[in-house]
Amino acid sequence: MTRLPAALIATAALALVPAPAAAQSLKLADSFRIGNAGVLCTAQFAAADPALTSMFDNGYRIVCRDAAAPVGKLYVLRAGAGDPAARLVANRADGIACGVPAAVVVEGLTGVTRADCRQGALAYAVYLHRERGRVFAAEGLAGYSSALRLGLRSIIGDRAVPGRVEVAVTEAGDPAAFARVQAGRLDPAQALAEGYVRNNAANYAESAAFFDTLAERSREGTAGFNRSAEYLANQALQQSNLGAFAEAEALFARAEAAADPTDPLVFRMLRNTRAMHQLNRGNPGAALTELQRSAADLRPDHDADRLRQGHIDVPVAQKLNSDSAALARVSGIDVRLTLAEKLAIYDAQALYLQGVVLQSQGRDADSRSALTRAIAELEAIRGGRVTSLAWLKAAAYGELSTLAERGNRPGEARQALATAVALLRVEHPGSAALLGAEVQMAALLARQGDTATALAMFGAAVRASPATPGAAPVVRSLFAPYFALLVARGDSAAGDFFDASQILARPGVAQTQAVLARELSGGNDAAAGLFRQSLTLSRDIVRVETAIARASAKPVPTPDEAAALAAARAELLQLGSEQTALLAQLSEFPRFRVLSNAVVSLSGLRAGLRPGEAYYKLVLVGDAAYALFASRDAARLVRVGASTAELGRMVGALRDSIVVFENARPVTYPFDAAAARRLYRALFDGLEPGLADVRHLIFEPDGPLLQLPINLLIARDDGLAAYARRTADANTNTNANADADPFDMTGIAWLGRDRIVSTAVSPKAFLDNRAIPASTAARGYLGLGDNAPPPVLAA
Repeated sequence: MTRLPAALIATAALALVPAPAAAQSLKLADSFRIGNAGVLCTAQFAAADPALTSMFDNGYRIVCRDAAAPVGKLYVLRAGAGDPAARLVANRADGIACGVPAAVVVEGLTGVTRADCRQGALAYAVYLHRERGRVFAAEGLAGYSSALRLGLRSIIGDRAVPGRVEVAVTEAGDPAAFARVQAGRLDPAQALAEGYVRNNAANYAESAAFFDTLAERSREGTAGFNRSAEYLANQALQQSNLGAFAEAEALFARAEAAADPTDPLVFRMLRNTRAMHQLNRGNPGAALTELQRSAADLRPDHDADRLRQGHIDVPVAQKLNSDSAALARVSGIDVRLTLAEKLAIYDAQALYLQGVVLQSQGRDADSRSALTRAIAELEAIRGGRVTSLAWLKAAAYGELSTLAERGNRPGEARQALATAVALLRVEHPGSAALLGAEVQMAALLARQGDTATALAMFGAAVRASPATPGAAPVVRSLFAPYFALLVARGDSAAGDFFDASQILARPGVAQTQAVLARELSGGNDAAAGLFRQSLTLSRDIVRVETAIARASAKPVPTPDEAAALAAARAELLQLGSEQTALLAQLSEFPRFRVLSNAVVSLSGLRAGLRPGEAYYKLVLVGDAAYALFASRDAARLVRVGASTAELGRMVGALRDSIVVFENARPVTYPFDAAAARRLYRALFDGLEPGLADVRHLIFEPDGPLLQLPINLLIARDDGLAAYARRTADANTNTNANADADPFDMTGIAWLGRDRIVSTAVSPKAFLDNRAIPASTAARGYLGLGDNAPPPVLAA
């Protein structure tokens, strides 16, 4: 299956929902990240906020990663006939009572006041600053004051200000479920933008949840403006990105059925997303056929050339007016794209996709022509000044770099990729796309022999990844050259290798263990109680959201089902508000304001090991396999003596010798001892001197080894030769041992025979679990039960 790079998939309709850039004026952004470290919070433009009474007013809602509901608001209000601050008072929810404002210190600002407010037991804060005939305000839950202050500094300075957001974080709950909750609360245009933002970060499940919720709201007439075909097409693309191709096909069919025949854009969007779907399926020929459809094929009743020349018929005008009413806002500069520009963007994207397909088919000259034309068409749109197009242009330059390298033009390859990096540094600093381009540059430099620069760039990318939203899925497949370079340097590079290995995907079970460890180590005070309540509410949100998703899938619900669905949605809103309020209260306790870091240092891991213990971390990068073996005293770095594919075959052979299903029945064969010995040697050859004194081995598996306990591996040849002779005699009936049992493994030197073997899912999870305090219970407990079979549900 051919899977597209994240930067490519992210361009489905990116230009139609301009992406924010930290360097640009906030007046031109629909959303921006608050701070650049700590908990991920974003400010999202709130066009429908009643406090905005003129075209010179701006307002944002603050949404944070773990909170199911918005936590605050930001305002820039022009002073007019009355005091804008009075409008904010009138706009607040019932029950919020504020004290007298007092001067407060906010970094980089003077003349800021803060009013402390209460809404029942919940603390609320209001920051105000007056300057240049305007009122700047940040108000919301007091537990999120760090986000409020950073947001205030950003709107005053008209740029995203760096800083750390320190608020409570649980890291619990299903991200896709929280995405659905947020999509149901946000303005449709902002929910659409957030769906694309998550797509750009390769968070396809969350992106799909946004588009699915938008499609549901549109069906119910609550989305504000009907763009069902766009929602469904993008939801289909997310399912395709996740490998759910049948679901994607069904959604594409629904998108085509929902497409407005008077919309000249929707068919181009469908063409491009369908082409990407075909590439995901590994059908480049079908993708190319889709992309080469002309405007006439897309819309036989529509004259695209007339539109490009400014001729707009009545249905199109009505459609554009409808979109403008929902999306337009004036912030000094009108950044809305014209219809002709949107058509050009979709067509340029199609050219880019053609270039990718042609390159995969070895048609380098044709690919180069298509990519060059795509860049030229993008540069022609407003002189190349549309910020969101930087993603697509950078991706095109990246493909040109690949073509140049393949054509043995190293200077040209380096220049093209440098252009891509420069574009993203200007338009999208701190983004996963920029990090991915920089890693690609490092890999190119490594292939060209500039090892020192490549190592420095790879190291910088490793350090930046934890603080870059969405970085891991973008860069994980690009680090293979870095691991090869580090292993070639030997044990001295073990620390760098260990750091880089943790950038790879963190297993879901590791995150679950981290949350559990945090819950168990919290103690029994009020803060720990709040933390556990917030976890319960987070899980309740996932439960109710799942029930809503199932109920919403019914095409014609009964009256009782419709009433139950309405009640579940009301419950979801209430749960979201309660969970967010609990997080705000939890933020008053410093120990819960620390974002749990999935990355630990090699020295930190070694310090956590006890005498006689060792940690074996297996790392699979593409088809290459590496291992890091660490004890309290030393660390070794080796290349495993088998490829990923070979490891998979050995594990498969071992599992099949334990039990295999034949004719739908489990069958057990004698254990494949020879394969167990070969697998041990592949993993541990060269490490035996350090392993000899290890009484407790902590093994962190990867890939196929996740399916097999390594206790079953055979550490020495002792007893193996005797077992082989016994089984050979039994098979040939040559002597008195002819009845030897092939299942009798007596004398085999199992890896787990003279040492304890534990499995870890990540270094952080291992250290977290080790830090959990011992039980203080006075008595032991043993629970026994007779588990009943699950009930059979009626059809």
